[in-house]
Amino acid sequence: MSTRTAESMMRLRGNLAALGPYLLPRPYTHRLWLDLLYLLVIGALHHTVVPSFTRHLFAVDLMTPWIVATFVVATLPRAILLGAVAALILETHSAAPAGLYLCAYWVIAVVLHLSRSTLSWRHVFPWLVTLAASELWVMVFESFVSGVNEGGVRFDAVHLAKQGLRLTTSTAVGLMMARRVIRDEPWHAKGER
Repeated sequence: MSTRTAESMMRLRGNLAALGPYLLPRPYTHRLWLDLLYLLVIGALHHTVVPSFTRHLFAVDLMTPWIVATFVVATLPRAILLGAVAALILETHSAAPAGLYLCAYWVIAVVLHLSRSTLSWRHVFPWLVTLAASELWVMVFESFVSGVNEGGVRFDAVHLAKQGLRLTTSTAVGLMMARRVIRDEPWHAKGER
């Protein structure tokens, strides 16, 4: 290999290494423009790609695990802003009343902000419980609001199976996202969080 080719390869590796943080998405990047871009990408995947994979048989919620991970590691003002944007992205394609996801995410943000210093986020179990509880909260809130608007809630076996599958898949997706946060987030200095 010539010297010129070796230099070009070294430059290419250097550029790819510099782009690495931008190519591997994570819920909180410490850059607002990149967090907003990732939210738009997650919203597009949530509304277009994932339903085509599941053939609309059941829903996989990508936005709630992403936002929960953001709520755990971000500062409160940044988390509230990103949560509001995520809620608005979800509400653009929802038949639910306006403000449903804003209310649900607001409650999750407040609860996580008040309790996140008491849990050890280095371990998987707090993530598992938090992701499952947050997804369950969003599902119950959706069912309650839809039931009030439609005059009744449908609780047949098929509906409950779809909701259980949604809870399981969304929690699993959230745990995959949390692995990246656990690995990359510096859990030192000012306490364990």
